[in-house]
Order: sequence, then structure tokens, then C-alpha cells
Amino acid sequence: MSGGRESLRVPQFRVLTASGRAGVQVVEVRGLDRLALLARFLRTPSGDRVEGERLKGRGPVRLDLFDGDTLLDEVLFVDFAERGRSELHLHGAPVILRRLERSWQRREDARSTDLFLDLLTRAQTEAQLALAIEQSGFGPDDWRADLEAGGRTGREALAAALRAAEALFTPFDLALVGRQNAGKSTLFNRLLMLERNLTGPTPGLTRDAIREVVDLGGYPIRLVDTAGLGAVQDSIDALAQERTIRIGARTAHVLVVASDEGFGPADFERHAGALLTVRSKSDLAQVGEWPADEELVSLDALHRTGSSGVRARFAGALRLARGLPEVSDRGVGLALPKTREAIAECRCKLAP
Repeated sequence: MSGGRESLRVPQFRVLTASGRAGVQVVEVRGLDRLALLARFLRTPSGDRVEGERLKGRGPVRLDLFDGDTLLDEVLFVDFAERGRSELHLHGAPVILRRLERSWQRREDARSTDLFLDLLTRAQTEAQLALAIEQSGFGPDDWRADLEAGGRTGREALAAALRAAEALFTPFDLALVGRQNAGKSTLFNRLLMLERNLTGPTPGLTRDAIREVVDLGGYPIRLVDTAGLGAVQDSIDALAQERTIRIGARTAHVLVVASDEGFGPADFERHAGALLTVRSKSDLAQVGEWPADEELVSLDALHRTGSSGVRARFAGALRLARGLPEVSDRGVGLALPKTREAIAECRCKLAP
């Protein structure tokens, strides 16, 4: 299953227009069940409720937007059936959008409080799907029996399974940082297995922080390629490097250092705060002094190493750095709490 595949069924809500005051706000809804859910919010100008199936392929049509029995706005509705998406064109007052977002969230919360049922409908990796299918066979409180009967070994296994499950629920934000021309964008492309970013010997090719979700070792990772640090070429480059520094300060990150460039004083500081350090271009001569306190992940210039090999080595090192177990297509073999409230309760019971 592709790590970038969109959910086919769960409706996805997002605002297409810029935040703040505007003449019109455009909201997009995707997913096979979008029309059924939208029908709960929409009525005709005469006050009649609409049927979801009758919205398919329609528009633009003027409808009223409701939150329960409260009229929120008059909207234009358009459905692009062949693309699996709909749009609502609202008046631009921020208060209208905020009320719609809150109402939508309440509907989503009521639709499903079972995390594994939700994961089953939006799984993007084989490991996510296997975990969701396995947990659908357990009752909501079966984890209590595992906790009470397992002893210390059982509690440790349940804690490890819970950590793995939480890591499978939500993509882990991970930034690639380092000096200019260190090989960050090349590594980014190999991990995605597509040429997403421009690469080449010219320093500073990457300006904007580029984000993509990728499956690495079964775990979803939101990978961020950042602008390289080094000599500032212009004002735009200065802003790009400032953004890289901010991202590195607040996000887990991988430090990428080219073998033939070696570590500089700033690299040693960044290495201390990095989740992982990659020695790129390791087929080239290693220059200068390198950290000896931990093993580095060494990858060659990636011209001769296939993407699958790079992904496997990187994913394995990242999993160990995060303290996570290997995941497979067989689940975890234990019942897990099904809601976030139950997970919080379980975590309290597992605390020493």
C-alpha cells in the first residue's frame, strides 16, 4: 500500500483559501462518504433537508448551511463527483468558518471513538491495516485482562505494543538538516522513491521546507527537507536558513553530513541534539574528526545504491533511535485500548 494514498472513505475536511478575513472562504471535503455527511449540514432555501445521493455531481447550487437547527450561512455547493470531492463557498467572516469547523469536529467525534476502527478506514501502510484488523477482533476492555494477568513481562509487552500503536496512529515529524550540498534532498528523494526535489552540486537549491508522508519500516513519517545551512546568498536564502534553524529547534531531526566535507564546530552542536546522524557520500574519503560516541548511519553518494537499500538502513536506524519494535503484517498479538481516554488510563496503570 502506498504511503501517500489518500483515505478512500473517511471524509477529509480542509480550507482551501487563506486564513483571516476574506470575501469568500472555500472549504473542500473529500472521501466516498462526504455527501452523506454534508447532507447533515445542508438544507434547501425552503428549509427542506437534502439527500446525500442527490448532491452527487450537482452545482453550483445555493443551499443553507446549518449547525443542528442553527443557520450558519448561505453557501454555494459544488460536487466534483469524478474527482471524489465537494466544495462549500462560504461568506468570508472567520466566525462562520470557526463554527463550521467546531460542528464538523463534533460530528467526527460522534462518528467514531474507536481509534482502530478509524485506522481501519484510513490505513496507509500494511502495518497499520494489520494492526487495525487484529484489534477489531478484541473487545473494548480486553486489554485489562492482559494487564492484570500478564505479570511484569506481560506489562512490558503491553507497554511496547502501546508505543508501537501510537506511533502507527500519527505520522512522526522528522526534519533533514545540515549544511548546503550535504545530500539532504538526494536522501529525501531516495526515501520517497521519487524525484520530489531538485538535486545537484549547486549549493542552496532547496529554499522552501518540503513535507511528504512516507512509510519507513511500517511507521508513517512526515519527512521534511529543509534549506541547507551555510553562506547566505541573498535575503530569500537568509529567510530559508532561519526557517531551517527554527524547524530543527522544535522538530525531531536527522543531521546529514557529507563524508568529504567533514564535521565543523556547528555540526558537533547539531549532532548532540539530533535523533540520528547520517554520514552521506560515504563512498568518498572521510575528512576530519567525526563523533565517536555513537554509530553513524553511513550511506554512499546514492548513485550506486538503490532506494530500497537506503530506505531499509535508514528505517532500521530510525526505529532503534525511537525505541520502537519492528512491526509486521501480523499485528502485535495483544489487545490494546480502543479510545484515547482508555489509552490514558492504560498508561497510568502501566506506570511504575
